Amino acid sequence: MRAKQSDHHNFSLPLFSPVAIFPPCSTNVLIGTSNCGKSMLLKTILKNYKYYFGGLRPSCAIVVYCNNKTPRWGGPGVGVTSSGTKFIHSDGDSDNEEEEEEEEEDDNDPPLELEEYDIEEFDLDLVRPHAVLIYEDVSVVHSVIKQSVNVGAHHIPLQSVFLVTQNLTGGSDKHFE
Repeated sequence: MRAKQSDHHNFSLPLFSPVAIFPPCSTNVLIGTSNCGKSMLLKTILKNYKYYFGGLRPSCAIVVYCNNKTPRWGGPGVGVTSSGTKFIHSDGDSDNEEEEEEEEEDDNDPPLELEEYDIEEFDLDLVRPHAVLIYEDVSVVHSVIKQSVNVGAHHIPLQSVFLVTQNLTGGSDKHFE
């Protein structure tokens, strides 16, 4: 028996969808081996926030480095202004020159500002509402991480919190609880 078209639901979404893959105030854990592309994935998510955050523009992206040996964000997708401010931008990965020109002319969508801190200097008082907060290379759950997840994500409110780690569990009770 062949199903009629009316018997099926249409679950396809348009290119731009109000559905958020990462809903407001969400906490997300990204786990992967060293150099597997965790940070590149997050840069891609930030560059394309319209598709991942339901069209809601984050106020900024904040990366907190939990290990002083972790490389700072740079390279494709990250730019620096003349005043030294870092930002996330579309790095011209479109093959269509007309699309690139339209992106350059779009003054309503400026680059997303990128702030960076070491875990020792970071405090939730530095966070703007609706920011995307990324803890990079988490190996120990610091008190500020717990505070961000348990309180800050909902009460600041944050657009989203990402915990980036290579290991979810460990031989020490200092790892994820």
